[in-house]
Amino acid sequence: MRLQVNLMEARNLAVWGFPWQSNPYCRLSLGSQVMRSRKDDATSHRGSHKAPVWNQEFHFLVTDTTTQVRQLAAWLLFARRDNAVFA
Repeated sequence: MRLQVNLMEARNLAVWGFPWQSNPYCRLSLGSQVMRSRKDDATSHRGSHKAPVWNQEFHFLVTDTTTQVRQLAAWLLFARRDNAVFA
């Protein structure tokens, strides 16, 4: 079975560091499967760091529907332009 997750947007995010350094993205995980969204500067609404729009679709393989789907986790992370990650 496959689980589809649609990552749309975020709103009213705090800016990490200076505005030109903030580059939010999401990391999604389901068990050992980990996927990462595009960073804000790679989206169609580039530069809107307080309200990034990703419009991405992710697919996870689900082997145990009774427990695995409840374990989906998402993190909102910020990356500097030099790719240093801040949680």
